[in-house]
Amino acid sequence: AVWFATFALPVLRSVPEHRPAAARGAAGEVDDDEPGFLASYRILWVDLKRLWRRDPRTVKFLVASAIFRDGLAGVFTFGAIIAAQVFGFSATEVLYFAVAANVVAGISTMFAGRLDDRFGPKRVYLAGLVVFTLASLACGLVGSVTGLILARIAQGLGASMMTPQTMA
Repeated sequence: AVWFATFALPVLRSVPEHRPAAARGAAGEVDDDEPGFLASYRILWVDLKRLWRRDPRTVKFLVASAIFRDGLAGVFTFGAIIAAQVFGFSATEVLYFAVAANVVAGISTMFAGRLDDRFGPKRVYLAGLVVFTLASLACGLVGSVTGLILARIAQGLGASMMTPQTMA
């Protein structure tokens, strides 16, 4: 939470929001009457209903993507905590475990995007799903810290192969 408050909130507050021309007054000034918290959710719900009528597959994709990302975030976030308790990791090993998948996923996402351009999103996504699933199985079966960290690296590679398609 301290990390988020220190680094993310200032960025969110300082990055200007793009306003469409329709939101500007006659003299070009910006209308600052933004909807409140609950009104934002009402607008979101109206937009989702409109999108559902126009293309229900897009809404299904958005829901599936949200569930997937939530699950993936859980694996990356709580994996180190669970591993520390199960394997009795030292503080250094927890750090290696946590960083291994995240760094590999971040760096290899660019490479995975190139694979996506070359072979198509469906093939790359399915390959990433297979890699991630097998790596997750390996995480459960290995008996050493080194094996677990290597399996986490493979998880990061698989996760990166599932990311570029959803970012496009």
